Amino acid sequence: MALRKYRKALRYLDVCWAKEDIDEEKTSQLTKTKSMILTNSSACKFRLGDLRGSLIDTEFAIRENASNAKAFFRQGQAYMALNDIDAASKSFRKALELEPNDGGIKRELATTNKKIADRLHQEKKAYAKMFQ
Repeated sequence: MALRKYRKALRYLDVCWAKEDIDEEKTSQLTKTKSMILTNSSACKFRLGDLRGSLIDTEFAIRENASNAKAFFRQGQAYMALNDIDAASKSFRKALELEPNDGGIKRELATTNKKIADRLHQEKKAYAKMFQ
């Protein structure tokens, strides 16, 4: 239901942009609003299990507003669920760069860094056996 509401909100935004009296400030507000709607739509898709759809929405949200830390955070969550840990780490680092005091981002980044470290440790163990 929420996903349908977000899609409806996007359609209303398109109608707003069609008006002729849209100035620079209103365009900026509409762009930020569109980015927020896409970010929330991404969260809905993530919870429904549509991970690829979630990623697509975050990419559109980031395109609309490159300073949307929440979009980068959602993108990182989707990458983690898809087991693309390196991409998730990159997204979480970008989110942390935009929101340096956010505890949730810090936790997720720490989790990805631990997974990367564990993976490197496993690789070292595997390669060490090859050369003995």
